[in-house]
Amino acid sequence: MIRSLWKLTKSFALGREKMPDGVVKLSTGAYARFSPGVGEGLLPAVLIVHGWRGEPFHEGGTYDLVSKSLNAIGYHTLLLCLRGHGCAEGDINTVTPFQNNSDIVAAFQYLAEQPDIDPARLGAFGASYGAYLLAAVASSISGFKLLALRAPALYPDIEKLDCWNRPTSEAVADPTLGSWRSELHTMVESLALSGISHFAGDLLIVPSELDEDMPPAVARSYQQAAIRGHARSVRMHILPGVGHVLQGEHREKFLVLLSKWFEEHYSTSQV
Repeated sequence: MIRSLWKLTKSFALGREKMPDGVVKLSTGAYARFSPGVGEGLLPAVLIVHGWRGEPFHEGGTYDLVSKSLNAIGYHTLLLCLRGHGCAEGDINTVTPFQNNSDIVAAFQYLAEQPDIDPARLGAFGASYGAYLLAAVASSISGFKLLALRAPALYPDIEKLDCWNRPTSEAVADPTLGSWRSELHTMVESLALSGISHFAGDLLIVPSELDEDMPPAVARSYQQAAIRGHARSVRMHILPGVGHVLQGEHREKFLVLLSKWFEEHYSTSQV
């Protein structure tokens, strides 16, 4: 399914139209904002994907600050606004994971085509729903070597076969979701865990200690799938005393953690 998405959205990138203020509209209906990294020559790049109902282009917001932090250490960034969110096309009540994953594949295609980007050194950061989507596509993108997941979401998209093509809003509202997330799951139960198990790069997982939306079993399921799979390295850092949403000093500490991890892997992304 994911590989067919790549073929489908490769053609989408050809139909982009330029938008004001440095924003590009992908023909999937998603929007993206490119920010250059500090440095010369071909630089690595990171795709940033927001969570459910996120507003990625908000000045001074978490995703904007992630972008600026990574720019400062030599990464180009592409901040993606998924369909159904913010200024992008689509309806939050009807958009599906399949549609949003096609937005991500189109964004990676856009990055790989940029003249100042090394297409063999791509990475991504995703939060919550965005982390879930990135995990599902992790093993199918050429040059994708670094992946950071902040409080990743998880859905029973294999157990419930229609989950991938039904509105995400319905999956979020499922009354059984909370109890399902409280249990450990394997790659045969979720497309995201399957994708992570086949990801051959470096992985960072950052859950929150007090996250009521994503219980500890969610992060452990991702961690186990990666360790038992093909990941080059797996690191998990639990943020103490923090809920699902990052604010204030907790957000500042997270930005330092994330920047240090990407900085540590700046040279290894060339391998």
